[in-house]
Amino acid sequence: MPGPPSRGTAFIQLRDFLRHDVKNVLRMEHGGNYTAALLLLVGAEALSRIVDSSDDDAFVEMLHRRGLDCLVAHDVFEALRHGLAHSFETKYIQVGNAHVELVVSWGARVHLSRTLNPPKLFLNVRTMWDDLQVMLTEVETRLICDPAWAAQVPKKWRWVHQSDPKARSAWDALLDPGAA
Repeated sequence: MPGPPSRGTAFIQLRDFLRHDVKNVLRMEHGGNYTAALLLLVGAEALSRIVDSSDDDAFVEMLHRRGLDCLVAHDVFEALRHGLAHSFETKYIQVGNAHVELVVSWGARVHLSRTLNPPKLFLNVRTMWDDLQVMLTEVETRLICDPAWAAQVPKKWRWVHQSDPKARSAWDALLDPGAA
């Protein structure tokens, strides 16, 4: 069994996959906003893990650099990431009695613009992609400047999933060369 990838190897694969996949989604004339946003969120999460940060750090930093408070950015990450990943819909963020709708914009709305009645926060996927590319470039520069760091295995990189012990017999049957 091969060992886990180095930080540099994991980064190159992430960067290249993101460039290819996001470019193809953004090439569409319209639609695909949730798909693009989910790719960006998961990409930012993977980047955070590559540099041994909390899962939301890269995405929170992207929003914070645009002026959003870090705690608010964390709430946006949680609601958007888990909403899109688990129900392919954005979640509302309850703030006191208000429910803020997260609206993923394909490009028509300014990133992090808002309306107050009803409360909505707009997230522009094209701007988020630009911002993630900046962060990818920053990590790439660090990897180039610090080969020892690049050669390390990221501490938060999960590259093996442990099967459910109850599934063992089914896995054994699937992997039995005589069964094929």
